[in-house]
This record gives sequence, C-alpha cells and structure tokens, in this order.
Amino acid sequence: MKSKFITHSLRLLAFLCILNACTDASGRKSRLNVWSYNMLFDYNWVAKSPDQTWCQRMPHLMEAIRQHRPDIIGTQELQTFQVRGVVAMSGYGWVGISMKGNREGLWAENAAIFYNRDRLEVVDEGNFWFSETPNTPRTYSWGMKYCRMCTWGKFRDRQTGHIFALLNSHFYVDADKEEARKHAARLVLSKAKEFLQEGIPVICTGDLNATIDNESVQILLQDGTLKDTYALARHPRGPQGSFHGFGKYPEPKKRIDHVLVSSAFRVKDYEIIDEQLRTRQWQSDHLPVSVVLSF
Repeated sequence: MKSKFITHSLRLLAFLCILNACTDASGRKSRLNVWSYNMLFDYNWVAKSPDQTWCQRMPHLMEAIRQHRPDIIGTQELQTFQVRGVVAMSGYGWVGISMKGNREGLWAENAAIFYNRDRLEVVDEGNFWFSETPNTPRTYSWGMKYCRMCTWGKFRDRQTGHIFALLNSHFYVDADKEEARKHAARLVLSKAKEFLQEGIPVICTGDLNATIDNESVQILLQDGTLKDTYALARHPRGPQGSFHGFGKYPEPKKRIDHVLVSSAFRVKDYEIIDEQLRTRQWQSDHLPVSVVLSF
C-alpha cells in the first residue's frame, strides 16, 4: 500500500513538474524598451551654433543609446549618412529605406527603425508613403509638395519567440497641413489593423507633429485599436512635452512624439528623457520618448 502511494506521488510530482515547465515556457512575457525619437537631420540651415551640428550632437546621442540600451527605436528625419553612422557606432540593426525609396546616396531623409540585434530578429519589413498611391516611392498628395512615409518591421523576440509589429511614422509639420496628417493617420491605422487581423500585436512610434487632442492623432485612437502609452502609464516621468528646440523651451509642454500600442501590451514605465536639457549637451531638438512594454 505504501509503495503504491509513493509511486502515485512520484507520478503526480513528475506531472506537476512537466506542467510547470510548459507553463513557464508558454507564459513568459516579452519586456521591451521602445523609443520614439526624432534625431534631427543635418541640413546647414538647422544649426544656429556649432553644438547643434550633427558632428557635435552624435557623440551625445550615441552615449544615450549606450547608457539606456533600448531594444528598438523608431526614428525620424535622419538622413541616410546619419543612419549609417548610428548603425556603425551602435551595432544596432536597421530597417527601412529613404524617402526616395532606396538606401543609396547620403542626403535623403528616412523613418529608420533601429533594433538590438541580440534581442530581436526581423521577420518582415516594408514601407509606404503618405499619398493616394502609398506603395509608390517618393509620392505625395493632398496639396503637399514633399513626401513623408511610414517604415514598418515585424520582429521576433529571441528570448520568448513572441512576434510584434512596429510602425514608425513622421507626419507633416506645417500647421495648415492637417488634412494631410489625417490621411496619413488613416493609412497607418489601416496597416495596424492588417497586422492585428493576423494576430500580431502592434506598436506605433512617431513624430506626429500634433498633440494627443489633435484630430489626426485622434483618428489613430478613436476606435480603440490603439492606445496612448502616456495615458496607460501609472506614473509618467519627465516633462510634459517632447520638443524643446535646443533649449528654446526649457520646460517642454507639447507632446508631439508618441508611442501608441494595441491592447496586447501593458505599460510598465514611461519617460520623456530630458537629461540633455540639464546638461545642454544636445542630441536633437526633440527628446526621446522611452516606454517599457510587456506582452
């Protein structure tokens, strides 16, 4: 009788161990540090002083990336030579092509996505332009005279096997271009819904050149497909805004850089990192928006 009890106990213990192992393997969550960061192009007319030039800003930017080591960064405005420099100095991977539809040349702007190669691998990637023919490179519509775009990537977390998609955008800046921003928002939302229909969680990063109450941003949020990570965070840290204009706004109020997520994500931390406002060692005229997510 005693031996039977011991045998049954050992079988039960073995079963529980197997069950626990399976639960751990399938129940692990991915935890990602995601940035949205307009790193600023390097046109001559931008820099008003030497410390605003790319050659002066880049070392401070690279130090911030080394210090915080985000898993993935949605960037805006970088020209191709800047993108290549960041990749070479950081060791990160790069998803995207330039506004001109290629990786050639030096001066075209990008909506590049940088990712930590040790943590993430690319499953798929693509780009579309904010126009009536979004799959045609270099196109623009709705009264615009220049193009803007969205670069997206589908990534697998090497630690957990979880797959997610990140869409990274740069919306039109001009105050009178609201219609173009609204059309751009509809295109991004449509692509996000495509991924969600495949069962793939979605993150949207971007300099949307609009605050959260703006109609173009509300298009992305109004049906609940995407949510604002700032609103989901318990205790958001940093200033209210993300654009400082090289210290012109020492206490930024306008949050125009955003990280939006689908319902699969939980926000563990949210910070607009403002160390450059304290040190005046400029990385950009924007601040990075850093969000820690689990899913």
